[in-house]
Amino acid sequence: MSLNHIRKPILIIGAGIAGLSLARTLAAHSIPAIVFDDASETRRQGFGVTLRSWGYDSLLKRAGVTAQDFQETVATDAAVGGHGYISTTVHDVYTGTDLIKMAHRPGAQMVTQEFFRANRFRLREFLMKGRVNERSPIDVRFQHVFEGYEVLSDKKGVVAKFANGERVEGSILVAADGVHSTVRKLVLPQILPSVLHSVTFNGIINLPRKEFDTTSLGTMMEKNNVYIGMGDLFNISLAVNDQTDSEVELSWSYSRPIKSLLDPESDTLYERNAEDPNMIKEAFFDEIATFQPSLASPFAEIFASESIRKTVRYQWVMRSIRCSREDLIETAWQRSGLVVLIGDAAHAMPIFAGEGGNHGLLDGVQLGDLIAEHSKNQDEGMNVAIQTFYDGALERWSDALDGSEKRLNGLNQPIQTWRKMAAAKAAVSEEK
Repeated sequence: MSLNHIRKPILIIGAGIAGLSLARTLAAHSIPAIVFDDASETRRQGFGVTLRSWGYDSLLKRAGVTAQDFQETVATDAAVGGHGYISTTVHDVYTGTDLIKMAHRPGAQMVTQEFFRANRFRLREFLMKGRVNERSPIDVRFQHVFEGYEVLSDKKGVVAKFANGERVEGSILVAADGVHSTVRKLVLPQILPSVLHSVTFNGIINLPRKEFDTTSLGTMMEKNNVYIGMGDLFNISLAVNDQTDSEVELSWSYSRPIKSLLDPESDTLYERNAEDPNMIKEAFFDEIATFQPSLASPFAEIFASESIRKTVRYQWVMRSIRCSREDLIETAWQRSGLVVLIGDAAHAMPIFAGEGGNHGLLDGVQLGDLIAEHSKNQDEGMNVAIQTFYDGALERWSDALDGSEKRLNGLNQPIQTWRKMAAAKAAVSEEK
């Protein structure tokens, strides 16, 4: 495809991390783009995500924003002057003691950490608009439900079709619409999400600021946005989603491997409630009750019977997506026509330390830069840009998927294994 038609906007389906990162990068190169999303603009994405410098550095350079400004804008505790600091200490859920404690310099909670906790809603606002009150450099259209597309007869563009009857012509179509991508289902219907062998539940806790500050949790999480505990073949994570002077929103997650790899369905919690996926099975509460009395603070309070029933919200299903070079280039781009997949639509990863979100940020920057770099080639510019992007991204995605799944499995060890690791690390430190 020729890039002399770059005057037609690049059509991006999905106003998530990857889609907005691409739109911002294209805008920096003065390349037109339109982002479409089926949700309302007012829908809040309140969960936190761990961002790493290798994921956002390139984006910030193009936006002319420092890492400190970025953190002060999007961090989960930005409203109270924080920078999203994340402690690297892992705790024993039964004793409350430290198991593994990574060393860091005094003051590292400020801006020197290579990773921090961001609020997803603030991150979306930053990607759309930049700094507070800054005019948005990109065109984002909400409440546009994507239904399909067609390639123009001259193969020099596409037309995206939406449920409201709108048809929008563009140069190419970019699928950035997540693990359940509608675009991917059209061009690569054989690629289905793989369900990982884990059981994960999540809950939300909203506390008045004064109450949070006086609880054991508030004391332990002072200036820290993530508190991790390891149990016997399970882990618990407590994280700040948002902090203001008047209120604190926290999320908790409980995760463990399935009880039998040979017979996953024998685990009553492996699959969500068939009649109502949003209904939490009673077996979950029964399982928590077997170990809750053994928990140390703050885990004991959060997982107390009455508390857990009030705060539990979701059963997460861990999924991953893997696409081959043939799928992405020969089928989606060449055969089906002018479709590029990025973000979770191309490489959904298990929820671990924000890996998927960081790769989504990087996808947008790298693809946008390559489109701009090859825009002068009016014969094969877009083809070269897309193939070059996949040449680099596919290996990165594969390594990250392997690593994320390995780390997810590695978290759920017997508690004695964690304690032996902690003792060994302590012994080495004493020898030094």
